[in-house]
Amino acid sequence: MGVTLRLMSTAEFIGRRAELVRDAADSLAASFGLSRPDAEARAEQATVAALPLGPDTPGHLLRTAVADSTVVGWIWLSLPGTFVPDVAWVSDVAVDPAVRSRGHGRAIMLAGEAELSARGLDRVGLSVDGRNDRARHLYDRL
Repeated sequence: MGVTLRLMSTAEFIGRRAELVRDAADSLAASFGLSRPDAEARAEQATVAALPLGPDTPGHLLRTAVADSTVVGWIWLSLPGTFVPDVAWVSDVAVDPAVRSRGHGRAIMLAGEAELSARGLDRVGLSVDGRNDRARHLYDRL
């Protein structure tokens, strides 16, 4: 399964931003017992702080994933020094619901690793919500 990563446009970021904030709020609410409004407010603040210029924020690579000319998801890679010293970080990755369970998640991760490798980076880290069994299984296989 081949996936190509391309620069995410500002319009695409705006479309993905709500999903990013919602998913972060879900994790914050579950992990820290926050009320939904508090979790949403914290997720919103964190997103603004991390990506003040959206896809143009220095040190961050926001990429749209395309397979067979169809957008299948996206990945947010953070370069070393943005969140973790000396290590690139997979800050978020998502496969669109309509195309899940077709190998796109693995392909997006491998394409992201290839982009980091092409930049001379050989270390990448990530964290995953412990309740996300599908993602944990994918990362274990990778």
